[in-house]
Amino acid sequence: MLFDAHGRPIQASYSNSTTQSEHHKVAADSVKDQPADDGSEPPQRSISENAAISSQTNKSESYEEKNYRLQKRGLVVQIFLCVFTALAFGAAAYYAHIASIQARIMQQQLDTTDRPWLEIVGVNASDIHFMLDSTEIATAITILAKNIGRSAALDVRVRSSLIVGGLNSRGELLTEKDAACNTDIPESAWQTFILFPDQSSGERLTRVFNEHIEDRNVIVNPMRSGSSYIDIALVGCLTYRGYTSELLHHSGFIYRFGIKQEGTPATYDPYFLIGKDVSRSEVVLIKSERGFDAN
Repeated sequence: MLFDAHGRPIQASYSNSTTQSEHHKVAADSVKDQPADDGSEPPQRSISENAAISSQTNKSESYEEKNYRLQKRGLVVQIFLCVFTALAFGAAAYYAHIASIQARIMQQQLDTTDRPWLEIVGVNASDIHFMLDSTEIATAITILAKNIGRSAALDVRVRSSLIVGGLNSRGELLTEKDAACNTDIPESAWQTFILFPDQSSGERLTRVFNEHIEDRNVIVNPMRSGSSYIDIALVGCLTYRGYTSELLHHSGFIYRFGIKQEGTPATYDPYFLIGKDVSRSEVVLIKSERGFDAN
């Protein structure tokens, strides 16, 4: 080791010098590695741009997500409204049906309790005449009806037929009666009228008949010297309406004609000798066991 004039080692100085030189070199290298200060800040600008782009992207994604949520919510609301509307219409239709049934039941109850009821209380016949060489029979028949219901009977009319035949069977008479009750009568066929409660029809249900006698309807009775006879029946239907309903009510009837027997008022002769007139005092009308019905 060398020493200077003052007794200090020269190597130490050299070492310090070298150390300082190395420090200066490191500092120089550090300064060299730093970028030149030209007024621009590329790292800071790159971070700002990235932040702006990221913010814009986030905003775009946020808008799309919000729009999707709104569309989804609107779809759910529409589905709910459709279901609610369908249920409302279904409930309205159901309650309308129930109300219709209740109204019909009430109408039926009202029609049953307050409706008119026409009862046929009797029938009268005038003299029976044979005309035109006994080929026709003429008479007038009055139906006596009374309103036993609680309201007025409207459009009261009668449709009846005088059946001239050879011992008309019960089945044929029932068929004629049903046809009279089920066939519509033209408005101009008969004059209608109103029958109030407890009121009788009087002579307003009177009809005049002129019926032809066909050969096939003539009965030849060998027990009576081979004389020719006919039997007569009245078949018809009384129709009317109530003010609470358009339902057509009817009262069907079947009567058989007879001639009173002397001394036996409870019996009658059903045969009418052709050509022999019969006065009204001798004519009886017997209510058939079947054929009377009403609605």
